Amino acid sequence: MMKMEQPQQLQKRFPARKLRIKDIINGNYVRNENELSYLDVSGSVVHRVNLIGAVVVPYSPDNQVVSVLIDDGSGRISLRSFDNPRVFDGFAAGDLVLVIGKPREFNNEKYVIAEIIKRLDDKQWIKVRELELKKHDKAENSEKKVVAEKQPEATPDSHVDNVKERVFQVVQELDLGDGVEIEAVIARINVSNADLIITEMIKEGSVFQVKPGRIKVV
Repeated sequence: MMKMEQPQQLQKRFPARKLRIKDIINGNYVRNENELSYLDVSGSVVHRVNLIGAVVVPYSPDNQVVSVLIDDGSGRISLRSFDNPRVFDGFAAGDLVLVIGKPREFNNEKYVIAEIIKRLDDKQWIKVRELELKKHDKAENSEKKVVAEKQPEATPDSHVDNVKERVFQVVQELDLGDGVEIEAVIARINVSNADLIITEMIKEGSVFQVKPGRIKVV
């Protein structure tokens, strides 16, 4: 029975939240003995992060850990890897990179365990990300005002989680390398609010919009 349940556990993943480096540095890292540790960013639980920044200094502090330092204009943070010594090979100072990873803290220093690191050839991506974050900040502030005035009807968390899992599965099934049309995903899932949930997933960074109307799993 344990072997049959394992694939479902492997498919479960936390969304990668788009943040500024200063958000990680100023966040509160919460360690749990019996549960997954996380980063508290202004009251939001963050297990994985999505960053864009420029490589400042690639270096190798010891034989067990390889690391690279990145800067996004709001601060600097170390990206580390404990099990893949070649993950940062080929990256040089000045390279703009997209990073998906897990926030961690050791000796009061925040860092990110890099799961994915990708070079971005167009330097305009850093401006695009800043506009995305400003838009998110504005939307978040607007939502807080609405909540203060009127408590909206909430969609059950279990339903949202189930739809998100189906989105991951369908995209992985249909993606031939260049992403999947959102309309095709919605048609396959066939639930009334799939479009809203997919939009939420794009905003939180758990799926990536390769071009308008087309998504990939991060």
